[in-house]
Amino acid sequence: MVLLGPSVSAADNPQIPFSARVKVSVEGHGRVISDVRGYLTGELLALGDVELVDESQQLELSVLAGELSCEGDMRTGYVLSILVIEPFDCSLIAWCAEQRHKEALKSMTSDLVSYPRWHWLRACGPASLPDICKMIIADFNSEVLEKRRELFRTVHR
Repeated sequence: MVLLGPSVSAADNPQIPFSARVKVSVEGHGRVISDVRGYLTGELLALGDVELVDESQQLELSVLAGELSCEGDMRTGYVLSILVIEPFDCSLIAWCAEQRHKEALKSMTSDLVSYPRWHWLRACGPASLPDICKMIIADFNSEVLEKRRELFRTVHR
């Protein structure tokens, strides 16, 4: 028996590309906030599959940045505390809920966050801030995003 029908090529069915929506929030004092945010967002965009967002994020990089100084206010370096947070996904709960309660349930759970998934603490000298931010994104890429990419590829085969 021979079945005839339209053939499907890879061009007709392109794979869905992986993309991660990431929010970057940096807190601290002074210029270090804008410097760290700039270095981190630049490195994230260079990965090519990260979309920077202010809301509806899948992951959040939450950074507390501080300057290290000694007597006389001479800056000796920086310290960065980095949390990777995954927001609580209420879609499964909402899917299970009765239709008339879905919106109320989504509203009540929209601000819930899971515990931070990863935490890194980094310190560097005053001239090494761009390098340490590059290392942070390299760690984020290998520890967090690569696992998501693998899962995405498995699901979308």
